[in-house]
Amino acid sequence: MIAARIAEMDDIWLSMQNLGMLVVTVTVGLLIHTLIVLPLIFFAVTRKNPYVFMKGLSDALITAFGIASRLVLSFWKDTVHAFATCSRAKNLNKQHQCNTLFNIAFI
Repeated sequence: MIAARIAEMDDIWLSMQNLGMLVVTVTVGLLIHTLIVLPLIFFAVTRKNPYVFMKGLSDALITAFGIASRLVLSFWKDTVHAFATCSRAKNLNKQHQCNTLFNIAFI
C-alpha cells in the first residue's frame, strides 16, 4: 500500500525535502519549548535558575527522554523513581523535590 503510493509520486525528491523540513521544524520547536519556554515557567514559579536544576536532574531527564513513547504510562513509575533518585543523590531539599514533581507534568 505504501509502496504503491510512493510509486505513484511524480517527484519523490520533493516529497523527501518536504519531509526533511517537517523533521527540522518539529525539532526546532521542541528545542525552543524545552530550552526556553519550560525554563521560563520554572523560573516564574520558583525564582531559581532552571538550567542548574536541569543539570542536577540530567540522569532523570535522559530516562524520561528515552522512554517517551506511547508506552509512557507503563514506564511512568520508572520515570518518577529516576527523578526521586536524582533529587536524593544531588541532596536537593524538599522544595526541589516538589519542583521535580511539578516538572514531571511538563515532560
